[in-house]
Amino acid sequence: MKISIAICTYNGEKFLQEQLDSFAMQTRLPDEVIVCDDCSKDSTREILTAFAESAEFPVKLYFNEQNLGYLRNFTKAIKLCTGDVIVLSDQDDVWRADKLELMEVEFAKSEKVGMVYADAEIVDELLRPISSTMWQQSGFSNEKQELFTHGKAFDLLLTDGYVYGSSMAFRAVYRDLILPFPENTLFIHDNWIALMISAVAQVALIKEYLIKYRQHQSQSIGIRVEKNSKLNNLVKSGRRINEYDGTINQLEIAEEKLNESNYSVEEVMSKISLAKKHVLVRANLPNSVVLRLFKVGRELIAGNYHRYYNGFGSAIKDLLN
Repeated sequence: MKISIAICTYNGEKFLQEQLDSFAMQTRLPDEVIVCDDCSKDSTREILTAFAESAEFPVKLYFNEQNLGYLRNFTKAIKLCTGDVIVLSDQDDVWRADKLELMEVEFAKSEKVGMVYADAEIVDELLRPISSTMWQQSGFSNEKQELFTHGKAFDLLLTDGYVYGSSMAFRAVYRDLILPFPENTLFIHDNWIALMISAVAQVALIKEYLIKYRQHQSQSIGIRVEKNSKLNNLVKSGRRINEYDGTINQLEIAEEKLNESNYSVEEVMSKISLAKKHVLVRANLPNSVVLRLFKVGRELIAGNYHRYYNGFGSAIKDLLN
């Protein structure tokens, strides 16, 4: 099994070296590291060049001539990977030494495993723990973890997100299914990857902290753990457009991509259709209190609020809005 690390950088000089050092200290070294730098103006390029010259494994550097933004930059990095498994990386975290080794073990258990996802320790700039774990902070409860590992990951990801790219790895065979990353959707790249792969493959979980997930002021994506911390890249901060429009758009794009694929997705398509119907109901609730109560009540009785959202809490929100 050949493992590629895909890392995107941009003005990361403050913390980048620690992340690169954690690659070099892996008990199972990567077969290649693909780096796409998005026009850094600090010493990031010099740090990358020095690392590429000293690393015991191939480090391929790509310096963009124009700024692509993180989504298109990650698309580029993923396309350039030649490994069987692609492991995504941020530029400012620190990996546990056995991260790649443990992830490889999970993939080796079954060819049906398309993605592996691990927990992370949330730390401050100095790598000191500052809150609950990544999974706890994002609402990825024990119950949801059990559902993920018993073939229900796609059901949970239809309208909500629990996955961070910095803690995931996936088989490269699914690259065409996930790329290009869609725009005007609720999810960004990480939960989109999880959604699409879970539609056609199994998701394995590692219930250990395999990275130190660093929070600092200069980042734009992360977990909200305190005032002024970097934004959450799950659904909670992925609301780049209207919540319902974004969800409907991503379901329709997923539907189209899966239809064009060679995978057997009849059951999955049915789930997408049902989820889309519920989201459309929520997006088009009437102003009339009586009619609103009727439609919300009907969706509650059908179990859709509990199946796709937060149960009674979401229903009450719809009644009051």
